[in-house]
Amino acid sequence: MQSGPGPESRPESAESGSNASVTPADEADAASTSEDPTDWQRVTAFRYGPLGSAKSPSATRTAGSTVGIRILRGGGSDAFYTPCAFAGDDRRSLYLSDGSLLCTVDAAETIDDVRHDRVRAADGELVGTIRRIPPARRLLKHTWRIDQPGRPEIVGRNLFATTDPRRLAAHTADTALSLTFDTLLSGPDGSIGPVRPRVLAWKAAGDLVMTTDGRHQPVRVLAPWIDRRLAFTFAMLGDE
Repeated sequence: MQSGPGPESRPESAESGSNASVTPADEADAASTSEDPTDWQRVTAFRYGPLGSAKSPSATRTAGSTVGIRILRGGGSDAFYTPCAFAGDDRRSLYLSDGSLLCTVDAAETIDDVRHDRVRAADGELVGTIRRIPPARRLLKHTWRIDQPGRPEIVGRNLFATTDPRRLAAHTADTALSLTFDTLLSGPDGSIGPVRPRVLAWKAAGDLVMTTDGRHQPVRVLAPWIDRRLAFTFAMLGDE
C-alpha cells in the first residue's frame, strides 16, 4: 500500500479534476472544518480544489492554498461548501479534517494500455479501481471505468453522448445551460472536439449514478451506494 506523505499543502498554479475557483465567500466558509468526519460517506455534492484559508491537520502550511474536497452543506441560498478531506502532497492520498487517513492510491499500473489506479482504505483494504480506457480511434477521447466490489461496473463517458438532456436537467440543472454549445463542439459520439474540460456521465447497469464536471461545477453523486472515496479520488486524479 502506498501511504503517501502527510497532507502538507504546497503552492498550486492550477487545479486538476473537478476544480473550482475560490470566491471571498468560499474562503470564509472554508475557514471552518467539517464537524463530523463521517459526513464523507453521505456526500451528494462536492468540489475538488483550493480550500481557501482552511488549515490541513498536523501540517506546517506554506504559501498557497491547501487543496482537497469541499462538501455541500445546507440548501438554497444558505448552501455553502466546507472542507471535508485534504489531499496529500503526492496527490495520491486524502486525509480527513481530524488528521486521519481516508484513503490512498497505489502507484498507477498500465495493463494492455489501460491505466489502473487502485484505491485503498486506511487499513489497506481495496475500495475499488479506477480505470482509464484509451480511445478506440485517434480523434476520440478516453473513457473511464470504476470497479467497486459487489457493484455493477460504472462507466464514465462524455455526458452529451450518453444522456437525454431532458432527463439530465432534472438532476444537474447547473450544467444544462451549456448543453447546446458543448454538443455543437462535439462529434457524433460526443467525444470529438477541442481539448477542453468536459462533463462526464457515469452509468451503472444503464442508470445515471454520478456526474463529474471539469468546468468548475460540483461533482454530483446520484446513487447512494457509490463509495465516496472513489468519487473523491477521481476528482483528485482529474480527467486527463
